[in-house]
Amino acid sequence: MENIILGQKFTRGEIIDVQQVGDYHILRYHPYGPEDRTAMSWSRNEEIPYWDVERYEVYRTGVMGYPEGIYRPTAVFDTLDAALVHAIAVKHDGINTRADYYFMRSIS
Repeated sequence: MENIILGQKFTRGEIIDVQQVGDYHILRYHPYGPEDRTAMSWSRNEEIPYWDVERYEVYRTGVMGYPEGIYRPTAVFDTLDAALVHAIAVKHDGINTRADYYFMRSIS
């Protein structure tokens, strides 16, 4: 899949899937990182996709009057459940919400 999300180049990994849920796009991808996962620092020319790891990010369209209307994610999620809870929390409580964290913590 091409690494373009809502007209923007995605540089954090290899995109697996993009699902639209209402006003939100849930992006599933394999993150980039150094070949040696214990390395404390690395440069972009040393990066490889971690095919055994999946991450999720939430994007929202049509917000704040911007023509592209892209909501930049404030966090990266390990599960689709956590990403969906974050999308719901942001919709009802705003971008600085912590409701998603408390909800996920309460059901874990």
